[in-house]
Amino acid sequence: MMSQSKKHEPLGSGEPMPENSQFTGLNRLRRERTWVDVYLIAGTRLQGRIHSFDSRMMLMQTEHGDVALYQHAVSSVQRSKTRAKGQAARNASASRAASMAMAAASCPNARGSA
Repeated sequence: MMSQSKKHEPLGSGEPMPENSQFTGLNRLRRERTWVDVYLIAGTRLQGRIHSFDSRMMLMQTEHGDVALYQHAVSSVQRSKTRAKGQAARNASASRAASMAMAAASCPNARGSA
């Protein structure tokens, strides 16, 4: 008797998707709405969240809109290091940049003095 592997319905097509390490990892990133860096075979890096995927395609939500990717064009997927907690990270980096700009404006000769 053959052992039956766990099957999950994909998010788009009618064929079942086997549960393997790739499925498990992508599904965890999708469920947690984690920001990811997706590197394509051509060397392009895309940042966004995985909205859905199946054995052939991946749908990502980016800041500029949704992007559909063929799985065979994806080189690697990893958690984004430059985008920590969404809006909180944007606010923190914006306030840091504003603080640095204010400090530079208040001390114009600090950069040129040795």
